[in-house]
Amino acid sequence: MMNDIESGRAIEVRRTGKDRVVYSILNTRIHERYFVLVSGGHVVTALPRNKPLMKRWRRASAHLEPNSSA
Repeated sequence: MMNDIESGRAIEVRRTGKDRVVYSILNTRIHERYFVLVSGGHVVTALPRNKPLMKRWRRASAHLEPNSSA
C-alpha cells in the first residue's frame, strides 16, 4: 500500500487534516479497490467502500484520465 502511495499510483480521495489523507488503492491481483486512511506516513486503517468515498474517487479519477471526448 505504501509503495502505491509513494509512487503516485494511489489516488488521493480526501484530505481530512494536515497530515491525514484518504487514498484509493487498486489491488490489481483481484481487481478490488480499497480506501485507506494515512496519517503521518503510516496506514492507520482501511475504510469500507461507501457511496461518499466512491463518489469522491470517481471525481478524482476523472481528472486523471485523458479527455476521450476530443
